[in-house]
Amino acid sequence: MNYIFVTGLAGSGKSLLTSVLSDSLEDDGWGVARVNLDPSAETIPYTPDYDIREFIDSRTIYEKYGLGSNGALIFAMDLLAGNLQAFMPVLESFDLDFAVIDMPGQLEIFTFRQSGPFLLNSISREDKLVLFLSDITASFDFQNFILAEIMARVLSARTNAPTIHVINKVDVSPQDAERIRGFLEIKSADELNSLNEKHLFNAYKHIQRIAPETTHVFASAKTKENIWQIKAYITRAFRGGEDKKE
Repeated sequence: MNYIFVTGLAGSGKSLLTSVLSDSLEDDGWGVARVNLDPSAETIPYTPDYDIREFIDSRTIYEKYGLGSNGALIFAMDLLAGNLQAFMPVLESFDLDFAVIDMPGQLEIFTFRQSGPFLLNSISREDKLVLFLSDITASFDFQNFILAEIMARVLSARTNAPTIHVINKVDVSPQDAERIRGFLEIKSADELNSLNEKHLFNAYKHIQRIAPETTHVFASAKTKENIWQIKAYITRAFRGGEDKKE
């Protein structure tokens, strides 16, 4: 089974994309498992084939140990990393083509903690793809977008997996989507105005040299715009470009 991990900024639409992408892959004839690995999720817009909250949830930890919301989530993810036998047999039992896995939105779990990368690499060392979601409102200016790009690159390096940076919610502001596309065309810090932008861009170029390449898709989980592009990258990565299961 091939694993697609849906990560990214809090509020960027990860759960909705998990739902829409899973449905769309099934429409193409693939077998898909929907997996929620976010122990802090309140509601999700799909019926999971496996829900980690059946094993542990952040609210229980919050109430039992008196931790804050972030502390409870980090504790929960550390607990999951130390108890792989609690859910790995279930994931391994799915005889399907893809598992689309909805991950927590707190990026420090993946960038500053060991539990996030350990979980992803324990679930699958090779047959995995990471979707990193930002959105139009979070990436509307150059500095915000480059910071999101840096986080996507760091996540790719930490998980040793090909990564697609999905700029979600393009339906909210198509004009901002065009502005962000323009950011991708910048080749030199000399094209930028402020000193902060120049320094940030140069730092990003250094990170590009050591982190795996990322691909970009401008999409909308709400309207399903360009979901086909994400699927194209998925089938190219795992299935040599096949559009349908024979």
